[in-house]
Amino acid sequence: MDRFARVAAIATAAVAPWLLAAATACAPARSPAAYAPLPPGQARASRPAAALGRGPVLARGVLGYAVAFGPGGGTVAVELGGAFELVVRDSTGAEQRRVALGEAGYDVTGLALSPGAERALVASVDGTVSEVDLHKGAVTRRFRLGRRATAAAFVGDDLIATGDDLGVVCLRRADDGALLQCAVAHGTRVGGLAAVAGPAGEWRIASCSWAGDVALWSAPSLRALGRRSLPGAATNLAFSPSGQHLAAAYSPTAPVRSPSVVARERAVGYPAPDPGARAVVFDLREGDHLSQASECLGHAGPVTSVAWTSDGRRLLTGSWDRTIRLWSVGPECAEAARIGDVSGLVAGVSASPTGRFAAAATWIEALDEPAIILFELLYPKGAEALPGPATPLQYRSR
Repeated sequence: MDRFARVAAIATAAVAPWLLAAATACAPARSPAAYAPLPPGQARASRPAAALGRGPVLARGVLGYAVAFGPGGGTVAVELGGAFELVVRDSTGAEQRRVALGEAGYDVTGLALSPGAERALVASVDGTVSEVDLHKGAVTRRFRLGRRATAAAFVGDDLIATGDDLGVVCLRRADDGALLQCAVAHGTRVGGLAAVAGPAGEWRIASCSWAGDVALWSAPSLRALGRRSLPGAATNLAFSPSGQHLAAAYSPTAPVRSPSVVARERAVGYPAPDPGARAVVFDLREGDHLSQASECLGHAGPVTSVAWTSDGRRLLTGSWDRTIRLWSVGPECAEAARIGDVSGLVAGVSASPTGRFAAAATWIEALDEPAIILFELLYPKGAEALPGPATPLQYRSR
């Protein structure tokens, strides 16, 4: 999201109407009825639907940049009102802490939580990566990269990985921030970073770029393990819980919200599926070869975020086409359910460790629209385990 599209003061009375319109963009505002909760006990059909009732609205009147599930089943979100803030909420949605991150003129580009969800990393184009203690609600350290920071990830509890707009990936010690290794991983902006522990306790890091390539690295040496390049821009990454699969979000072109992109969205939106807007799943069960297992096709606009459900058999995707989709991942990637008619462009999605909830962060159109939303994932009555691909999940408002 570029500076033209930035909605710095959307939550303040001083914001100019033309800036709000240019920054938020696409389709007409949805009526409140589109988000009416379903009656208790009623579930929507699991096949794709035009709209889905909204769960609890955790934030309105801001831009939601990213969301993750944090301590105790609560959420951690990056929100932009008059300035960027990290907001920690408990499992009931009650706000616990609010941490100032920086002025609105510098976009936040990444959010990552530590394995125990006790700390967060926030990357910003002002060149800093901030480490936040989620229990204290305070920034404990800032790393200055000297370039635009575009991604960050914890590599276990001991290491921190950062990426920048020049394609450089670096590793630091988590305890003192000492720089250990850097590698020119890509020829352009790092779109995302992710890390997972291997069976022998070693760690692997995945990085992707807006040039479309995905790479695997060992930690802490940053030795190259594998690479795959595909058409489009890779914007986000997520390892499955087992580490056997890696999902990457792709857009047909770099997802920059320029004035021309905003004008086109206003005129036509995203009327048809785009084969370049997809999630790609790589199979890592035979090593680090990044064998392409399947493609999740159906989104009409750039895919901005991917997240695995806790069973590792399903993938959540969020897109500028205002939908959040759930896919059953196997030899083929099949759409199992869709959360449609979201009020804003979806900037981030996350799935809870329990497998029962999903959360979305959106760029809103109007001050009263939801920016951070929680959804409940319903399973068949009496099911003791997560259903298989033949039994798609259902959703309803909570």
